[in-house]
Amino acid sequence: MNKWKLLFIIPITYIICTIVVNVIGVNRELIIPVKAASSKNWDLKSYWYYPWGVSGIHKGIDIFAPQRTPILSPVNGFITSSGYSNNGGNYVNIISADFRLYYFAHLNTSGISQFRFVKKGQQIGAVGNSGNAVSKPYHLHFSVFSFIPILLIR
Repeated sequence: MNKWKLLFIIPITYIICTIVVNVIGVNRELIIPVKAASSKNWDLKSYWYYPWGVSGIHKGIDIFAPQRTPILSPVNGFITSSGYSNNGGNYVNIISADFRLYYFAHLNTSGISQFRFVKKGQQIGAVGNSGNAVSKPYHLHFSVFSFIPILLIR
């Protein structure tokens, strides 16, 4: 496909997806993405920790739970990608209407395909230890990234 067509199609598709996500509804309150988890289930020292193996800095938090505990979408959004990577293992990326990207890694299974909408609280996978977390305790690596400075979208 012509690169100029892609430069046009990708932003238009994103705008349409954002409109649809807004129609579904935006509730800015996040839920903890691991079913029945609380702040006692994660290690606050793991957030933005250095040094952290090959990746250098640990950009997120690890939420510990038994294997196959359901992972829930913390927001209404659109799944931009899901699959497998060497570091993250089974992973899912969700983008919300406020242009934040939610990254879920080390899943036992993702159980959901990319390019579809999800609602807040919908199961998107299960806790595991895939990727570079093999032989480590079962957990979800959870990160939130913003493409636009957060102060501009509040």
